[in-house]
Amino acid sequence: MNFSVIRGICFSFLISTLFAISCVPAGQVQYYNGLRDSALAIANLPAEVPIRKSDILYISVSATDQTNLVEFNFPNLPSIQGSITNGVNGAVGYLVDDHGMIDFPKMGRIKVDGLTKKQLSEEIKARIVDYVKNPVVTVRLMNFRVTVLGEVGRPGTYSVPSERITLIEALGNAGDITVFGRKDNVLLIRETDSVRTSVRLDLNDRKFLASPYYYLSPNDYIYVEPNKVRVNNSSAWQQSGPLIISSLSLLVVMLNVLIK
Repeated sequence: MNFSVIRGICFSFLISTLFAISCVPAGQVQYYNGLRDSALAIANLPAEVPIRKSDILYISVSATDQTNLVEFNFPNLPSIQGSITNGVNGAVGYLVDDHGMIDFPKMGRIKVDGLTKKQLSEEIKARIVDYVKNPVVTVRLMNFRVTVLGEVGRPGTYSVPSERITLIEALGNAGDITVFGRKDNVLLIRETDSVRTSVRLDLNDRKFLASPYYYLSPNDYIYVEPNKVRVNNSSAWQQSGPLIISSLSLLVVMLNVLIK
């Protein structure tokens, strides 16, 4: 028998073996298997998240009269001045300290922990009205980010400048769930008021579209669990892969010797 033919047979055997252990059912690849054409209640937009300790705030003061505006638009970040430029046009932000306070020009220390952005905006306007006529105060959260790990194309932490993102959008930013990821058991970890909670989500369940977890909160963690094919493949390859390769290599060498 021609050696090239034998080598081709061995190679085909190896490819077939790898294909057999890597086969993923179509139902695990597709999204929304459980959805049908019908009207669905959608998830309500999330309520505004209160400001928390360690948040980084962008605060901008504007008015028709530009007098005295410069000092109110210069953020104060003790110890890390100028080091945080993520979120809003490269601006530096106000760091909420461990006491839930920020240092604001002329106003001194302001308690912001627990306030919404709108409430803080009204608070600052009331305090600076003697210095700025008809001020407009804009407050943004600069450190809104989510982390996506596990069986996705690009695991990592992603900033959310718009301050609103759905779980599906986060997965899209992370390169989507791979064919080896479980769409019926996505883990979401959320921390609220020093309480850490976890929930398992089935993206194929129509109820997910109305779930309070459809929209993400700042600092949410998403983990996409590997499916059985991935787990079995990893386990089987770790145990049998080196043996299979060694055996095939030895077989090729022996056949080569016999043919010569």
